[in-house]
Amino acid sequence: MDLDSKHGKLREILTYIGLILGVLGIIVYYINSNVLLMIIGIILSSTAHLTAYITKHRGFMHSIIFCTIYSIIIYFLTYNILLFSVGFIGCYTHLIGDKLFFKIR
Repeated sequence: MDLDSKHGKLREILTYIGLILGVLGIIVYYINSNVLLMIIGIILSSTAHLTAYITKHRGFMHSIIFCTIYSIIIYFLTYNILLFSVGFIGCYTHLIGDKLFFKIR
Protein backbone atom coordinates (compact mmCIF):
# COMPACT_ATOMS: atom_id res chain seq x y z
CA MET A 1 0.00 0.00 0.00
CA ASP A 2 2.98 2.33 -0.31
CA LEU A 3 2.82 5.60 -2.20
CA ASP A 4 6.52 5.49 -3.04
CA SER A 5 6.40 2.13 -4.82
CA LYS A 6 5.86 1.85 -8.57
CA HIS A 7 3.61 -1.15 -7.94
CA GLY A 8 1.92 0.23 -4.82
CA LYS A 9 -1.86 -0.02 -4.62
CA LEU A 10 -2.16 3.33 -2.81
CA ARG A 11 -0.30 5.08 -5.64
CA GLU A 12 -2.56 3.42 -8.21
CA ILE A 13 -5.74 4.28 -6.29
CA LEU A 14 -4.77 7.94 -5.80
CA THR A 15 -3.70 8.25 -9.45
CA TYR A 16 -7.04 6.91 -10.65
CA ILE A 17 -9.03 9.03 -8.21
CA GLY A 18 -7.13 12.09 -9.44
CA LEU A 19 -7.83 11.19 -13.06
CA ILE A 20 -11.53 10.71 -12.33
CA LEU A 21 -11.66 14.06 -10.51
CA GLY A 22 -9.86 15.68 -13.44
CA VAL A 23 -12.39 14.33 -15.94
CA LEU A 24 -15.29 15.34 -13.68
CA GLY A 25 -13.61 18.75 -13.39
CA ILE A 26 -13.70 19.11 -17.18
CA ILE A 27 -17.43 18.38 -17.14
CA VAL A 28 -18.01 20.85 -14.29
CA TYR A 29 -15.94 23.44 -16.17
CA TYR A 30 -18.26 23.25 -19.17
CA ILE A 31 -21.32 23.54 -16.92
CA ASN A 32 -20.32 26.52 -14.73
CA SER A 33 -16.73 27.56 -15.66
CA ASN A 34 -15.25 26.31 -12.35
CA VAL A 35 -11.77 24.78 -12.73
CA LEU A 36 -11.10 23.89 -9.07
CA LEU A 37 -12.09 20.21 -9.33
CA MET A 38 -10.03 19.79 -12.49
CA ILE A 39 -6.96 21.36 -10.82
CA ILE A 40 -7.34 19.17 -7.71
CA GLY A 41 -7.59 16.07 -9.89
CA ILE A 42 -4.51 16.98 -11.92
CA ILE A 43 -2.46 17.74 -8.80
CA LEU A 44 -3.55 14.54 -7.04
CA SER A 45 -2.92 12.21 -9.97
CA SER A 46 0.38 13.86 -10.92
CA THR A 47 1.71 13.88 -7.36
CA ALA A 48 0.69 10.27 -6.71
CA HIS A 49 2.15 9.04 -9.98
CA LEU A 50 5.41 10.98 -9.87
CA THR A 51 6.16 10.22 -6.20
CA ALA A 52 7.06 6.62 -7.06
CA TYR A 53 9.51 7.78 -9.71
CA ILE A 54 11.11 10.64 -7.79
CA THR A 55 11.61 8.99 -4.40
CA LYS A 56 13.34 5.76 -3.47
CA HIS A 57 11.12 3.04 -2.03
CA ARG A 58 11.48 2.99 1.75
CA GLY A 59 13.61 6.10 1.49
CA PHE A 60 12.68 9.61 2.70
CA MET A 61 8.95 8.84 2.81
CA HIS A 62 9.73 6.16 5.40
CA SER A 63 11.42 8.47 7.91
CA ILE A 64 10.41 10.23 11.10
CA ILE A 65 11.11 13.56 9.39
CA PHE A 66 8.52 12.77 6.72
CA CYS A 67 5.98 11.79 9.41
CA THR A 68 6.53 15.15 11.07
CA ILE A 69 6.21 17.12 7.81
CA TYR A 70 3.12 15.11 6.87
CA SER A 71 1.51 15.86 10.24
CA ILE A 72 2.33 19.57 10.03
CA ILE A 73 0.74 19.75 6.57
CA ILE A 74 -2.39 18.07 7.96
CA TYR A 75 -2.46 20.58 10.81
CA PHE A 76 -2.17 23.61 8.52
CA LEU A 77 -4.88 22.24 6.22
CA THR A 78 -7.32 21.54 9.07
CA TYR A 79 -6.07 23.47 12.15
CA ASN A 80 -7.06 20.38 14.13
CA ILE A 81 -4.55 19.04 16.66
CA LEU A 82 -6.39 15.71 16.85
CA LEU A 83 -5.95 15.13 13.11
CA PHE A 84 -2.33 16.22 13.45
CA SER A 85 -1.82 13.56 16.14
CA VAL A 86 -3.68 10.87 14.22
CA GLY A 87 -1.67 11.67 11.08
CA PHE A 88 1.62 11.39 12.93
CA ILE A 89 0.67 8.22 14.80
CA GLY A 90 -0.69 6.61 11.64
CA CYS A 91 2.42 7.46 9.65
CA TYR A 92 4.76 6.31 12.40
CA THR A 93 2.95 3.02 13.02
CA HIS A 94 3.16 2.39 9.28
CA LEU A 95 6.94 2.76 9.57
CA ILE A 96 7.06 0.36 12.51
CA GLY A 97 4.89 -2.13 10.63
CA ASP A 98 7.14 -1.95 7.60
CA LYS A 99 10.23 -2.56 9.73
CA LEU A 100 8.64 -5.59 11.43
CA PHE A 101 7.28 -7.04 8.21
CA PHE A 102 10.55 -6.42 6.41
CA LYS A 103 12.52 -8.41 9.03
CA ILE A 104 10.03 -11.29 9.09
CA ARG A 105 10.39 -11.84 5.35
